[in-house]
Amino acid sequence: AVVSTQSTGKKVVTNRNMKDLSIEDLSTRIIESPLGQVVRPRELDESVQLYNETLQSILDDLCPIEQRVIKDNDNPYWYNEECAASKRKRRKAEKKKKKKK
Repeated sequence: AVVSTQSTGKKVVTNRNMKDLSIEDLSTRIIESPLGQVVRPRELDESVQLYNETLQSILDDLCPIEQRVIKDNDNPYWYNEECAASKRKRRKAEKKKKKKK
């Protein structure tokens, strides 16, 4: 999820570092969880909810969500339609020059 703050020119970005997730740890945690237990049949909605909540909890423990503040370079305050038009004009001229070669 990305939360943008236009006034400061920064974004708050949230993500998980899944590269550090150990498959062995994940497997062990799933087997030890209610998902790994043989229990009575459940209703579909109840099973889906248990699945989602259990995996969410395991992921939160093994690779928690991290937040970072980054610069928002998508639309700097000074970049307007005039800049965009100039950029398009320059690219068109570059393509034309490249075709002549």
